[in-house]
Amino acid sequence: MSKALPKAIFLMGPTASGKTALAIALRQQFPVEIISVDSALIYRGMDIGTAKPDEQELSLAPHRLIDIRDPSEVYSAADFRADALREMDEIVAKGRIPLLVGGTMLYFKALLEGLSPLPPADSSIRSKIELEATERGWHALHEELCRIDPVAGARIHPNDPQRLSRALEVYRISGKTLTALTQVKGEPLPYEVHQYAIAPKERRNCIAGSSCDLKIWFRLALKTKYNVFLSVEISILICHQFAASVIVRCGTIFRVYVLSTKLFFAECVRLDS
Repeated sequence: MSKALPKAIFLMGPTASGKTALAIALRQQFPVEIISVDSALIYRGMDIGTAKPDEQELSLAPHRLIDIRDPSEVYSAADFRADALREMDEIVAKGRIPLLVGGTMLYFKALLEGLSPLPPADSSIRSKIELEATERGWHALHEELCRIDPVAGARIHPNDPQRLSRALEVYRISGKTLTALTQVKGEPLPYEVHQYAIAPKERRNCIAGSSCDLKIWFRLALKTKYNVFLSVEISILICHQFAASVIVRCGTIFRVYVLSTKLFFAECVRLDS
């Protein structure tokens, strides 16, 4: 009999959609620990325009994989997958559930589906390609790519030097085309994953702080104190930028929460029907 996979929760959505407030609420109420899935929040000092949780929020609910790199350092989707898997294993070993929260979909995809066996970047080969581009032009290198890898050549525009350079780099390192390597599937995530998304209808209104009719419906599976996963329905109505009312239904038990930047739990009301 195969062993059951550990459970993990993905909570996805754009900046200012309410992910952090909801994640903190869940962290304080259920046996979950938060892992950030954001390509900007990994960098120290990038605190403006990224909606990075502040000190108060982090004290309420610590986030893993925040402020782990300097802006000058390269951090790839493969790096994230390795770091996230390590953190998830640590959380599960403590008898808790990983709650992965963020908006970098490439990271979610890499974690869930695994990565194709692409070679890591080689600075010397990349420098040679850039030198060739200076001497011959990117259009000439694009023609070379079309001969080597027609599929990638048709997909990558001649005026997209970053992707063009990477496609040539992969071939020169491995001797295999980018198309061939990306068709090789990576190792899937060894977890039972429950995925949920927050998608504001009128995001600009939320950012402006004005009233907006944002209704979010999704389902969660969370571990109860009886070690049984029950279906949980959550309805969220965002009234303005920094407040939300959350109604959680679990079986016949209803809990009502009020979320805000200053007070994430005003009161917990239990109504047994």
